[in-house]
Amino acid sequence: YRVAGNEDATVLVGGAPYAGTAPNANSGKAYVYARNVAEGHGLRYNASDATPTSGATSLLHVLACAGAIQSGLDPLAFTRALGIALLLSIGFAFGLAGARIARAPPLSGCLAGLAVTLLLGLLPETATHLASGMDTLFFTATHAWVVAWAASVVASEDRKLSLGATAFGILTLGIFALARPEGGLLGLLYLAALALVGRESLGAEASIRRVLPPTLALLTLLGALALWHWSYFGDVLANPYYVKVSNAIFGSDGDSLPGAAATARFALQRHLPLGLVVLALAAAVRDTSESVRRGFRLHVP
Repeated sequence: YRVAGNEDATVLVGGAPYAGTAPNANSGKAYVYARNVAEGHGLRYNASDATPTSGATSLLHVLACAGAIQSGLDPLAFTRALGIALLLSIGFAFGLAGARIARAPPLSGCLAGLAVTLLLGLLPETATHLASGMDTLFFTATHAWVVAWAASVVASEDRKLSLGATAFGILTLGIFALARPEGGLLGLLYLAALALVGRESLGAEASIRRVLPPTLALLTLLGALALWHWSYFGDVLANPYYVKVSNAIFGSDGDSLPGAAATARFALQRHLPLGLVVLALAAAVRDTSESVRRGFRLHVP
C-alpha cells in the first residue's frame, strides 16, 4: 500500500479461525485497523506508526468492528452475524418498497423480498462474502435501502417529501457514503436520477426542490468527510484509490478511472439482460412506457 507499506503482512485475527476459514486479506486488514482504533491508537495499521494510515477500504466496517472488539466480540464472528442480518434486510427493503408501490400488504411484500434474498444467499459468491468477513455486504445492504427509498420517492409523485421520507433518505445516504468511498458518488447519482425522473410529472423546479434537502445534507457530509480525511491523513481520497490507479495489477497502470473496462463488461453482461427482462415484464403487464422510462433512469446509477 502506498502509505502503510505492509500489504504483504500475514494477519491472524481473533486467534483460531471460525468454521475452518480465516478472514481474507481485505477483512483481516480492516480488523487490524479496528483493533488499533479500539485500543485508542487511531486509524493506524501498526500501533507504532508515527502518522495515521488510510489503508482501510470501509470506514463504517472499521468502526463497527472496533465497537465489537471493545465489547469483547471476535470481529470475524461479529461481521459474519451482521452480514447475515444485512443480507436479510435487503429482502425487507425491496419488499416494503414493492408493497408500497404495488399497494399490497407490507407482510406480503416482505415475504416476497425474503424469498428472493434467500435465493441470493444460495449463490457461492454470497457464501464467500459472508464467510470472509469483508465489508461488501455492508455496502450492498445500504445500497439496497437507498434504491428502495428512491423507488418509493418515484412512486409517490409528491411535490414535497414528508419529514419522515426526508430523514430516512438522509440517514441511508449518509450510511451509504460511510460504507465505501464510492457510496457518496452513487448517492449523488441517485439524487440526480430522482430529479430527472420527476421532471416530467412535477416540472423541473419542483422536482429539484423535492430532492434538495437530502442533496444538501449529503454534500455537507461529503465535504466534512473530505476535510477530515485531508486533516487526518494528509490526502482527500482513500488509499485504495491511489493503489488501484497506479498499479497494473488492477488493469489501470496510471489511469484516472481504474476498472472502467471491467465495469463496461459487467454492465453489458449483467445489466443489459436485466433491461430486457424489465421490458418483457412491462409488456406482459401492459405497463405504460412512462413507468418503464422511470425505472430505467433510476437504474442508471
